[in-house]
Amino acid sequence: MGTARRTVLLLVLAILATTAAAPASATPTVTISGHGNGHGIGLSQWGAEGLARGGATYQQILQHYYPGTTLEVQPSTGIRVLVLERSRLKLGVGTLGAATADDGDPIAVRGGLTVVPRAVGGVEVHDASGGIVTGGLWIRVRAVEPITIGGNPYRGSVLVRRAGSVVQAIDDVAIDDYVRGVISWEVPSSWLPDTLEAQAVAARSYALAERRPGRPFDVYSDTRSQMYGGIRAERLSTDAAVAGTAGVTVMYAGEIATTFFSDSNGGRVAAIEDVWGGAPVPYLLATPDPTDAIAPFNHWTPRTLSTAALGRALGIGRVTGIAIVRNASRRVANVTFTQAGGAQTTLSGSTVQSRLGLRSSWFGLTLLDLRSARRSGRRVTVLGTISPAGPVRVEGLVDGQWLLLGTITTTTGALRWRGLTHDASAFRLRAGDAVSG
Repeated sequence: MGTARRTVLLLVLAILATTAAAPASATPTVTISGHGNGHGIGLSQWGAEGLARGGATYQQILQHYYPGTTLEVQPSTGIRVLVLERSRLKLGVGTLGAATADDGDPIAVRGGLTVVPRAVGGVEVHDASGGIVTGGLWIRVRAVEPITIGGNPYRGSVLVRRAGSVVQAIDDVAIDDYVRGVISWEVPSSWLPDTLEAQAVAARSYALAERRPGRPFDVYSDTRSQMYGGIRAERLSTDAAVAGTAGVTVMYAGEIATTFFSDSNGGRVAAIEDVWGGAPVPYLLATPDPTDAIAPFNHWTPRTLSTAALGRALGIGRVTGIAIVRNASRRVANVTFTQAGGAQTTLSGSTVQSRLGLRSSWFGLTLLDLRSARRSGRRVTVLGTISPAGPVRVEGLVDGQWLLLGTITTTTGALRWRGLTHDASAFRLRAGDAVSG
């Protein structure tokens, strides 16, 4: 081979050695991130503890989360709690109890009882031997000792009734005994006294605001209202919080306030209309809440899905574009997904939250696609997309560490960046919590 031909070949080989395309991302990915745990309206339980650790009293905590409200002592009253629904129920009344059907006379009962639907309507109570004690549309069971429902003890009396094919057990209990059974099932009993007292007042107020005389019961014993465990949930510290705030209730304009609360708001209280729609409530506003930062789910650990997996989870096609509309509480109002082929589907924030199993409606979805990273000598050209559009960092793997090479700000979602490689062996895109594959 002549000298000239050898020189040309060497030049070609040199060009090929300095111009190469780094592999594109195997699949475009969508990163899910977010804040908070629960609806975020009203009191944040972790935020309340953060305020208490900073020296706030329970009164100050309540004023922070329900601005414009006042505290008043209300007379003691009862609350009816749906505790259990089964095709047949087991009750225990101890050594001395009474069962009263409708408006009849009380009948002495003791030990274990079974409540079943009655063929002619209503329910009937059987004693331990299987004999019928009494029957009616409603039966109230009272006892000297706490009554067990499904093996668990509760204060107050128990109402049993038929609802379709099941029997309902409803605990009719004094409001402060009810609150004793709520607090430790809502927050750790080891938290500061002012946090527990704020929770006691919020729990009492919420229950009283939910009383509905025309309904069979007032509240549920689970997250449809607030968690209630009866005597199982009572602790010395939470009992003290109830006693220390006996009868204290949050009021607004002469009415008991509906004191919604949740585990964590992610750093911003949500206005009720931004989460559930409807009219604004003057004391349930969108406000910053920095003390919620101590919450474990104040900021979620991000997770990443392929665009195809995201589409399957949402019940749509493979996602190629995302547009998010937020409300004043920073929660997601709706998301429009562009799919392969160009079709678009708009889903509400609550629908996306439900289908993806997210902790709150304050979430983000970021699609990143590193399409190519082509070297030319000591420079590299990076092409990709981000959706929704926004600032993106270009990072390179240098000596085992990811270093910032440059940034791109795009309004269209299309990414193109050219800069020095800094001898990086690989490249990636980063936008907040999202990292390209």
